[in-house]
Amino acid sequence: MKKIGFMGMGIMGLPMATNLMNKSGCDVMGFDVVEAARERFEAQGGKATGNADEIYADCEVIFLCLPKNELVDSTVREIMKKRSRERLS
Repeated sequence: MKKIGFMGMGIMGLPMATNLMNKSGCDVMGFDVVEAARERFEAQGGKATGNADEIYADCEVIFLCLPKNELVDSTVREIMKKRSRERLS
């Protein structure tokens, strides 16, 4: 079973992550910079983390639901950088 990461648990991201968790049968780990958003996801039965590195390291699939293109760009670059380091180790 795949482990899915979901980054961005705001107005759109929280319902999407919750729906994915409830319907996919996969484990979904959620991340948001806002602690209250992570708490809402956990209240829905999800596993939340305050450390994005956990998602980068542990999840086979990562969904991004972020508010700005610049944030998406920097997040994708960070994921690629971390994953390439893992392959070299």
